[in-house]
Amino acid sequence: MKQNNDKKTLNCLVSKKCGGCQYIEKPYEKQLKEKQQNVHKLLSSFGKIEPIIGMENPWHYRNKTKLPVRYDGEKLVTGMYESGGNRLVYI
Repeated sequence: MKQNNDKKTLNCLVSKKCGGCQYIEKPYEKQLKEKQQNVHKLLSSFGKIEPIIGMENPWHYRNKTKLPVRYDGEKLVTGMYESGGNRLVYI
């Protein structure tokens, strides 16, 4: 994975298949805006929603990840689940 400084997004070889980083192709400011809208939509009926505070340098950081491990018949492999499914995308 490498940072594309022109767009301020990351270019990832498996991002089209993988379900791990749904926002990776969007500029960071747009990611924050969409996440804020989603949180507001889901939780505003329960109380006041504070603004999401972005990071100074958001690259190469994940808050949470699931790394499934499977035996492929020869060795253990790991990756991320494909978007909307349980097929393993090898990372």
